Amino acid sequence: MPASFRFLVGVALLAYTGALAYVLLTPSGTVPSGLVQDAMSVGARLDAPAELLQRSRVEFGLNVLAFVPLSFLGYVLRPSIVVSAWIAGAFAVSMLVEAIQTTMPERMATHSDVVANTAGAACGALAAWCLVKVLASKD
Repeated sequence: MPASFRFLVGVALLAYTGALAYVLLTPSGTVPSGLVQDAMSVGARLDAPAELLQRSRVEFGLNVLAFVPLSFLGYVLRPSIVVSAWIAGAFAVSMLVEAIQTTMPERMATHSDVVANTAGAACGALAAWCLVKVLASKD
């Protein structure tokens, strides 16, 4: 992988990690709640079924999507780290985030967030693994 590509992936990973940390660790619940509300509004404009636009489902889906880029970019940057390690790392980070959120009066820690975040990390790492394998087979 060219050094310039690795640099760009590293910058993207760092920027995304910073943005995600802000959303996950901000003491105010308005930022994550606003993101959920915005996603629900977009879904309504796209005529998504009402069953999918329930707040708990939208929040779960956003939690899945939040961790996809982390493990995807991480695996692309460091494919020598096995997929299961990326998933385990995301699980540990998610547990830590939820533990920190228990100390914030406006935030609510849930087990379902850990499940969603870990599922997202699994999807991202597996997608990156597939991409790396396909690109390697073309060489």
